[in-house]
Amino acid sequence: MGHIQKFLLKSPADLQCARAATAAFNQFYDGLEELSQVNTELLRRGEHPGA
Repeated sequence: MGHIQKFLLKSPADLQCARAATAAFNQFYDGLEELSQVNTELLRRGEHPGA
């Protein structure tokens, strides 16, 4: 079972930085998911991604 770690952000700048990093990660992950779906569809059609 996973552990939840809590920590205190010491300043508004720390909080802003953490929120920006989280948003950037979520955007990256969404793009990765979309790319995965495109590749899956290409493979389903018998096409080769990157060819």
